[in-house]
Amino acid sequence: MIAGKDEAAGAALGDWLWLAMIALAIFAVALPISSYSSALPIIREAWGLSDTEAGLINGMASAGSVIGALVLIPLTDKWRADRVLLASALTTAAGHLLFPLAAENVATAAPMRLAAGLGLAGVYVTGTRIVAERCPTTVRARAVGIYVTCFYLGTAASFALTGALIPVLEWRGAYTVAAGASFLTLVIYALSLRGYRPIAAPASAGRIDFTVLKNRNVAVVILGYFLHSVELIHVRTWLAPFLAFILVTQGGLAGEPAAAEAAVIVGVAGLLGALAPFAGGLLADRVGRLRGAMLLFFVSGALSFAIGWTVELPWATVVALAFIYSIAVGADSAIYSSAITEVADPARLGSTLGVHALGGFGAGVVSPILFGAVLDLVGREHTAAWGLAFGTAGIGAVVAIAAMAWLQAQGRGAPRPIA
Repeated sequence: MIAGKDEAAGAALGDWLWLAMIALAIFAVALPISSYSSALPIIREAWGLSDTEAGLINGMASAGSVIGALVLIPLTDKWRADRVLLASALTTAAGHLLFPLAAENVATAAPMRLAAGLGLAGVYVTGTRIVAERCPTTVRARAVGIYVTCFYLGTAASFALTGALIPVLEWRGAYTVAAGASFLTLVIYALSLRGYRPIAAPASAGRIDFTVLKNRNVAVVILGYFLHSVELIHVRTWLAPFLAFILVTQGGLAGEPAAAEAAVIVGVAGLLGALAPFAGGLLADRVGRLRGAMLLFFVSGALSFAIGWTVELPWATVVALAFIYSIAVGADSAIYSSAITEVADPARLGSTLGVHALGGFGAGVVSPILFGAVLDLVGREHTAAWGLAFGTAGIGAVVAIAAMAWLQAQGRGAPRPIA
C-alpha cells in the first residue's frame, strides 16, 4: 500500500518508485496508439476511404477493447491480474506492429486494430485495478491520476513521434517505430510485478455480471465515463484531421505536410496537458468525485460545442483552443477510474471494472463512426459538418452533468467518495 504521511518514508518511497515503473509501462503501451490517427489523412487518400470507413477502422480498436472488457477484465476476479496484464501487453503490441507491416484496406486493417484494442483493455483496466488495490482512498485518485497521466503522455507522444517521423520514414515506417517501442512494456512489467500478491477474493466464475449496474452509484460513474470517453475519442481521432483540414482550407499546406504538422500540434498539446488527469484526481480528492467531474464536464462540453466552428479564425487562435480542449477533455479521467473502485462491491470488482471499461471502450466504437457519419452526411468541406460533429460530444457533457446532479440530489445516499 502507498504510505501516508504517518508511515515510514522509506516504505513510501519504494511504493512510489513502484508506481513510477507501472506508469512507465502504460506510457510505452500508448506509444503506437495514435499512429493511425496521425496518419489518417494520408491513409484515407491512399486507400480511397470514406470518412465513415476511416472512422470504422479506428473504431475496430475500441471494438476489441469492448471484447476485452467483456472477457479479459472479469477474469481478474478468477485469475492473477498480473498474468492477464502481461498477456494483454503482448497482444496489443503485436496488433500495432502488424498494422503498418500488413494492412492494405479496411478488411486487412480491421483484425490488427481489433487485436490492439483487445490487449489495451487488459493492460489499461487491469493496471488500474492493481494500482487501486495498492493505494488507500486518501491518495488513490492522485495515484490513479499519475497512472492515467502517463497513459496520456504516451498517447500525446504517439502523435508527436509519428508526426515527426512521417516526413522521414513515411507513415508505415513511423508507425512501425512506435509499435516496436511498445514492446518495452513487457520488460517493465516482468520487473515491476515480480513481487505481486493478488488480494484474496471469493471464488468467481470469471464472467461479467451486469447486475452491478443496479447500484446507482456504479451506474452514474459508468455513464459519466462513457460520455467522457466520447469526448476523448473525438479529440484523439478527429482533432488532428480537423487541424489538417484548416491548414488546407486556409491555404498554408496540403496533403502529407498538413497531416504531419497537425499531428505534431496535437501531440504537443497532449504532452502539455498530460498533467490534467493528475490535476483532476487532486481536485476530486479535495472537492469530491461528483463535484469535480461536473466542473470539468462544464468546461470540456463548452469547448466541444465551440471548437468545430473555428475554421475561419486565425490559425494561432485555433491552435490555442485546440490546446485547451485537449487538456479539458482528459482532466476527469482519473476521477472515474478511481471512483469506480470505491463504489464497487469488492467481491465483484473485476465485473464492475469490466462493465466500466465496456462503457469507455464502447464509446470508442460509437464516437469515431458517429463523427465520420456526420462529416459524410453534411460534407466535410462545410464548416457546419465539423461544428455539428464535435457538438455531439457537447450534448453528452450536458447529459453527464444532469445525471451527476441527480445523484447528488438523492438524499445524500451516495457514499462519501463520490459525494
